[in-house]
Formats: sequence, C-alpha cells, structure tokens
Amino acid sequence: MAPELKTHLTALVETAARTPSLPAVKNPKWSKQGVFEGWETITYAQHQENIERAARYWSNEFSNQGLKQRDTIAIWAGYIPVAISLRLTSISLVSDLVQKAGAKAIIYEESVFPDLDMNVICLPAVDILSVQVDNLPLPELWVPTDNDDIILNYHSTGSTSGIPKLVPVTARWLDFGLEKLDCCLKDDPISEKQQVLAINGSFCHLSGTLCAMGSHRLGHCVVISQAIPPTQEEITTLVNEHGLTRLFMFASFVTGMVRKSRDFHTGDLFVEPAPGHYVYKGRNDDWIKMMVPLRCDTKSIEDNVMDLCGTDLVSAAVCVGTGRPSPVLLVEPLTDATSDASVNEEILRRITPFHQRRTAKGGFQRQAVERTFKVALDKLFA
Repeated sequence: MAPELKTHLTALVETAARTPSLPAVKNPKWSKQGVFEGWETITYAQHQENIERAARYWSNEFSNQGLKQRDTIAIWAGYIPVAISLRLTSISLVSDLVQKAGAKAIIYEESVFPDLDMNVICLPAVDILSVQVDNLPLPELWVPTDNDDIILNYHSTGSTSGIPKLVPVTARWLDFGLEKLDCCLKDDPISEKQQVLAINGSFCHLSGTLCAMGSHRLGHCVVISQAIPPTQEEITTLVNEHGLTRLFMFASFVTGMVRKSRDFHTGDLFVEPAPGHYVYKGRNDDWIKMMVPLRCDTKSIEDNVMDLCGTDLVSAAVCVGTGRPSPVLLVEPLTDATSDASVNEEILRRITPFHQRRTAKGGFQRQAVERTFKVALDKLFA
C-alpha cells in the first residue's frame, strides 16, 4: 500500500493532537479604529478549531451554491483554493487568474472590492469567529490519493512577463516540500524552547505559506508581522516579548533594513587575544575554505610576500585554493625581475621562515583570479 500523501491540513491535525496547548500562531490585533493592540496567541487546539469553523461555514455556503468537493474556489482552502494577494488590485488580472484556474467561485474582501462582479459565484469573506456554525456539519478531511491531485493554486508576481501566472501545487510537490522543510525548520539542537518564526509575506504568498506549513508540521509557532516588511522596532519587540527565534525575510527587505539602520557588516575579522584587545585578521573574503574542513588566512600569506619580496621581486600576490588540498600563491613579477624559476626559488626562500602579518589592502579580486586560473589549478591537483 502506497504511503499516505501529506498535506498542510493533515500535518496540522497531527500536531494539534500531539501538542494542543502550544502556541501555533501569534496574530496581530487591531482595534475598530485601526490601532495596533499587540499580538494574540492562538494555540494549536484553537487554531484547529478555527479552521474547522471555517470548514463548516464555507462547506455549507458552497453546497448552497451548488458547488461540490474538488471544485476550485479562489482564496479559501477546503476545495481547491486559488490564493490571490490583495496587492493584486486589477479586477481584470484577478478575473483572468480565476478563469485560468477553472474556479467556480471567489471569496473576496468586500471592504476592498465592494461591488465585485465576475462570471463566477462571488462570496464576501466573513469573520468566521462571529458566525454560528455549531449546527453545521464538519466535512471530512480530504486526503489526496494521486500524486497529481491539485492541493492549492498560487500565482506569480508577473515580474517577467507583466502578467501573473498560475502556479498549481500538486500533492506530490507539497508532500515533498513538507519533508524537505523539516531540514531547514528543525528544532534548535542547543535550545529546548519552542521555535518562533516570523514568516515572510502573507498566506497568499507561497513562501509565507510554506514557512507556516512546515512550522506547524514540526510544532513551531508562526508570528504574523503587522507590516510587510516588519520594522526593526517590531522585530525587537517580537524577540524580547514573544520569543522570536527565526526571521524569514526576502533579500530585498533585509537590504532595505540594513540601509535604514546603517548597521553595516563590513566583513572585517578580529580575534580577541585578551579581554578588550583585538587584533585585525583581515576580511571574511580573505579566508578560504580548503578541501578539508579548515580555513586559510590568505591575507597573511599575501602580506608576507609583499613585505619580503615587494621591493625587488613581486608587484602583486594573490593566494587562492578554495576547495583544494592546500593554498596556492600566484605572483606577478616585477618587470625587471629575472627568470620565473629563479624568482620562485627566491620567494620560497624568503617566506619559509615565520613572517609577521600586515593589513595592507590588495588590488585583486580573489574569486576572479581563482576563476581565471581554474584550469591551471585543476592540473596542479590532478
């Protein structure tokens, strides 16, 4: 018998049964006047109950509209959802996505689109916690039986073609994705505390959704930020007051935050031989990782060569060897230097003894030089 395919819902049900009282979601709260009131903690038991309330309500609504299981519905989970971001405000583009997905209905935010009119059933979103659903039946949890069953539909940003494209998520893809997420979202081996993760984006973005799915499968807690991207002040609050342990952000968000804070990581490396005393050891790109799990301080080698040979033998020196058994020194002889063989011998003679280190800046890009001499390096270590 083939193993049962995992989905975001089956994973959540298992975790809720295992750890019902652990926090599952920290959701931002807003007053009716739009004032932020902090984060509300929702346990796994509450989270599952809320999802089941939604399932009861929408299953009944869809049935009343003549829809059946496995029909495609824009936005909501339970049938086959097409998650459409509110940042996509063009009615024509949304209509095109709904049509391409073969959706029979769309659930929409009435405050954003008060008079939505499409060639499908249009149902305004409701506050699930405020509606009466106890008298409505809970539909059976659907489990895919075929690898190609469509679980979700997302859409691209349209950055390449100008038009968002439909991105179907199959049962096989989601099952594989959840398994792989275990590797990058697994527990911190040092700490026994529950992991708290701030997701990047909204649940209408595949990245944020996968982060939440993978986290809930492992029993972590997901924090939804009040702004996208979150501010530094918000992140600090989440760390200090809500135990944030991991932050997932798009690279562009991280770049903007660094620029705003002006707290740049220069890449300069220091050692602390005594409390309060630091010795400069070059930059992080001055260290290369060898074939064995060791790192080589290339800058000290280059500086030593220029110290001892820069006046009469060498005009420039670059030490390379990433992933090689040992570092390799490449030098550019002075124009009036003698033959290569004699230059090499004299350089080796001078640098063999222990040499002092300096921090002069070099004029070569190490990775570019390494790429240029790749063939020669391959032959050297063949």
